Amino acid sequence: MLSEEQNAVLDAPLRGVTMVYACAGAGKTTSLVAKAQRHAAMDGMKGLYVAFAKPAQLDAAKRFGAAALCKTGHALAFPRFGQKYAHKLRSMKPLDVIRESGLVDDYLEAKVLIDSVNEWCISDAMQFPSRIRLHNLAGRISPVRAAQLAKLAEQLWSEMCDPQSPVPMPHDGYLKLYQLTQPRLPGDYLMVDEFQDTNPVLLDIIRRQPQPIIAVGDPHQSIFAFRGAVNAMAELKADRKLHISQSFRFGPKVARVANDLLGGLKKETTRVIGSGFNTELRWDGRVPTDVPSITIISRTNGGLFEHAVTALREGKSLSFVGGVLSYGFSKLCDVRHIANDCRDQVKDTFLRSFHSLWQLQEYADQVEDLELLRLLRVSEDYGDRIFDLVEQIHSRALTDLDAQVVLTTAHKSKGLTRDHVFLADDFPAFVDDGEIVNDLDPQEVNLAYVAVTRAVRTLCLNETTLAYLRWLRDRRVAGGA
Repeated sequence: MLSEEQNAVLDAPLRGVTMVYACAGAGKTTSLVAKAQRHAAMDGMKGLYVAFAKPAQLDAAKRFGAAALCKTGHALAFPRFGQKYAHKLRSMKPLDVIRESGLVDDYLEAKVLIDSVNEWCISDAMQFPSRIRLHNLAGRISPVRAAQLAKLAEQLWSEMCDPQSPVPMPHDGYLKLYQLTQPRLPGDYLMVDEFQDTNPVLLDIIRRQPQPIIAVGDPHQSIFAFRGAVNAMAELKADRKLHISQSFRFGPKVARVANDLLGGLKKETTRVIGSGFNTELRWDGRVPTDVPSITIISRTNGGLFEHAVTALREGKSLSFVGGVLSYGFSKLCDVRHIANDCRDQVKDTFLRSFHSLWQLQEYADQVEDLELLRLLRVSEDYGDRIFDLVEQIHSRALTDLDAQVVLTTAHKSKGLTRDHVFLADDFPAFVDDGEIVNDLDPQEVNLAYVAVTRAVRTLCLNETTLAYLRWLRDRRVAGGA
């Protein structure tokens, strides 16, 4: 049975743009499936459901059945534009620019070219920009060189688009080529999920369509700005706005934590209503041992690795959301091989190109490669123990999520529902010296909100969240609230 809010979505007229604001666990997909099935039965209409990620698309395909075609944005573009680049589809690094294109021989200039092309690929622009952002080179090169780099960036894009060129083509590249054709999407109407994390290139494709559009999302679950995503819910003009604020995943205690995070840190006034299981809150900082399976949500891969090592030490079974290979732990071994001057044992092609740990560190520092910097730090912390630990983690990780310890990052936890959740202590602080942290990144608040709203039966809060909740309580007491 649908809730009153869900029925409002079901009964909304199928014309223009309908914007649906749905909180975590609100059953938004259930609402869309019911609407699609109604229009298929009554009007013979078939929708197009656009998912943010492949797992969501596969799940949706099972739930919608024949009532809707389910695709990701990239899947829409792949047949026409991605297929011919299948042999070289991968992200590009500064070293690729230097070695494969020969356009520049400086790491920082190579990174500027890559950033410029990546920004072009996710933009809604129809022409390559004549000026580019210089990032760390701003103020350090002449205007003449800046203009040259802008032309070289466009040349790099041209080489990427050449199937015969060795310069890699990223997945966002063929989506950009698709957008430039101003395509007409299939379907009698569109349903776009996770609209809060849509990037400008996909938004441009969507907004050009003549069909009715149902855009669903939650601005407070926007967590992919680092990939160029924008809150498209604020960009697309809506003919009507609907809210699903009732969550069926968790109860009032988790809802209160969520409301305190969003109300205190983002000034949100719409309240999340917890109508699910009466979730138990714990705040002793210990991973529970009295539950059959605990899901640990970490902010970073490094923090996640430490919890995996703890699970090994305690003899517990473990698994990883998205599969253990998606976390890149084998690269820790490669970094250690480089440190030990054993380059012949390095498996990763990119890492093998570095001749020393000093050269790798210098490169990571210069181009501010955060992933590489984390690998260097964790590899140094564990030393040669890293080889045995990574081997054990890979060999003992289960392929399903039925392990005693399930590990995931906050980003990968998006869309999950887990009975028992433990928040790791590697999330950034919200309060410092009795005040909200200056220049607090809203994306960090969103990540905390996403993490706390995964739990059904038990939520173990971390010190970051507890410190903020204590601060908020003290403020309310002082203010008489």
